Amino acid sequence: MDNNSKNYKEDGGDTIVIGGDVKITSDSNIVIEEGSKIKGLTTFKGVENLEDTKADTVKALKTDFNILLRKLREAGVLKI
Repeated sequence: MDNNSKNYKEDGGDTIVIGGDVKITSDSNIVIEEGSKIKGLTTFKGVENLEDTKADTVKALKTDFNILLRKLREAGVLKI
């Protein structure tokens, strides 16, 4: 389908294609119903809480720091 407009409907109106910017004003709301799927966005559910370090040596601090890095990777905060 040839289209010279940046914004248009396809699939019989089931899909809206936005080729430009979307401006949402301060009095607008975006409502996403539970169970909806948003492709292309990464969801972040948080990281398990860690106790403050009680390390009193550099070696112990390194161990605590590596635990923190592992937790952040597992949660998807850091790329593997």
